[in-house]
Amino acid sequence: MAWVPVDIGLAQNPKTKRFARKLDISIPTAIGHLTLLWCWTLNYAADGNLSSYETEDIAEAAQWNGDPDKFLDAMINCGSKDKHGFIEQNEDGMFIHDWVEYGGILEKKREQTRLRQQRFRERNKKVYKNNTCPHCGAAINSDENICSYCNMKL
Repeated sequence: MAWVPVDIGLAQNPKTKRFARKLDISIPTAIGHLTLLWCWTLNYAADGNLSSYETEDIAEAAQWNGDPDKFLDAMINCGSKDKHGFIEQNEDGMFIHDWVEYGGILEKKREQTRLRQQRFRERNKKVYKNNTCPHCGAAINSDENICSYCNMKL
C-alpha cells in the first residue's frame, strides 16, 4: 500500500496558510488538495516532475474545481520571498518542491520491495524444483501441492 508522509506542522506552516489565503479556502481544505496532489504524483509523476502535465491536469489531480491557473499560481507562489512554494518552477521544468525527500522515500522503498520479492521468488523457484517446501524443507506432495510435514498449501 502506498502512502504519503505528511508533516505534523503542515497546518501551521506559513506556506500552507498563504496557499489557503490565495485560494480563499480553509486550511483543512488546502491540506486536502495538497494531499490529493501528492497521492496523484506518486502514481503519475513518481519523480515529482510535473513538466509533462498541463495546468488543468494538475488542478484535476488535486480535485480543484476552480480556475486551474489560479490553483497553480497559488502552489508556486505560496512560498516566502526566498523560499519555494509547494511547486517550484525553474529552467529544468516544474516539480513538487522537496519531492525527493518525501515522495522519493516511497520510490526507494518500492524498489527495495521489488528486489526483495524477486530474491524470494528466485529462492523459492530453486526449492520447488527440488520438490521441497520453502518453509520447512520437507517433501512436497506434487499431486496436491501440499507439504508433507507442515501441511502448507503451496
